[in-house]
Amino acid sequence: LAVGLGLSFVKANVPLASLVIGVTSTILALAGLLIGDRLSRVFGRRMEILGGVILNFIGIRILISHLTAV
Repeated sequence: LAVGLGLSFVKANVPLASLVIGVTSTILALAGLLIGDRLSRVFGRRMEILGGVILNFIGIRILISHLTAV
């Protein structure tokens, strides 16, 4: 909602911007899936564990930043 409102304020071509955002998001998501699939074939279960550890650290960092915000 905020992005759409912001795009209308700057007089952007909203349909074109939406198309570019959608195509870019799709390409990056597919690239992530392909890279993840290839890495899981090479490294197996270790990549799943590493991904889980990284996600936990990101969550803890966000939690700490929110708890310490003034």
